[in-house]
Amino acid sequence: MTILPRVLIVEDEAGLRLTLTDRLTSEGYAVETAEDGEAGLERAATGAYDLIVLDVMLPRMNGFDVCREVRRRGVTTPVLMLTARGQVVDKVVGLKLGADDYLTKPFETMELMARLEALLRRRAGAQVGTDTYRCPGGKQLKTTGTAVNDGTTLLYRASKHDCQPCALKPRCCPKEPARKVPRSIYEGARDLARVIATTDAYAVSRRQRKKVEMLFAHLKRILRLDRLRLRGPTGARDEFLLAATAQNLRKLAKLIPVPMLAPAT
Repeated sequence: MTILPRVLIVEDEAGLRLTLTDRLTSEGYAVETAEDGEAGLERAATGAYDLIVLDVMLPRMNGFDVCREVRRRGVTTPVLMLTARGQVVDKVVGLKLGADDYLTKPFETMELMARLEALLRRRAGAQVGTDTYRCPGGKQLKTTGTAVNDGTTLLYRASKHDCQPCALKPRCCPKEPARKVPRSIYEGARDLARVIATTDAYAVSRRQRKKVEMLFAHLKRILRLDRLRLRGPTGARDEFLLAATAQNLRKLAKLIPVPMLAPAT
């Protein structure tokens, strides 16, 4: 008997939830749904699903918090996040919290299906043994999938039978019975961020941000606001607004006529 892939849809919009359920069911998926973040977390934390489709803007608990808590509990089920907010910073936050993919509303169901199929292929590849490391001696390190350190790290361990007779052990793991390698569960998101950093769009964005930051630093030096710092997702926007405001004020100040001094009599 064929086992259908199980998908959990966490979406508060009833129309979209019904549409996705019908489409996925017709494509051969076993679908379960949740209407809010807390109900979605309760089901997702069981680890009984092959895929999770998670909306960001949810009642009672937003999608970012749900994703963070799911990963903290050691659940490695692939998560595809849905949102109407298409800003890059939102995508980066979701990926860093443990999401595997991101789709901006409105979207075509064909694209959604293609992304889900890709996530399933990636998950299947990990389950057949690709989720491994190799030590300098060529031996394989495996993980049980149990997360440690508050649920954010997986440990890959070598076999003691491989390590004990190995000539590299005095340099590789002299104080441990076998080699182990910690790996963050967010490493996939970091790999994606590294790929984004190689794109032309990232280079343009970085160059434009650098121009704003240089102008802002120049104004700080002129106005002697050395301790002023801007951080957070809106930091670049705040820098731009402050820099533009200061520049405009300086230009307006130049328009004020300088009073002429009367000659001494």
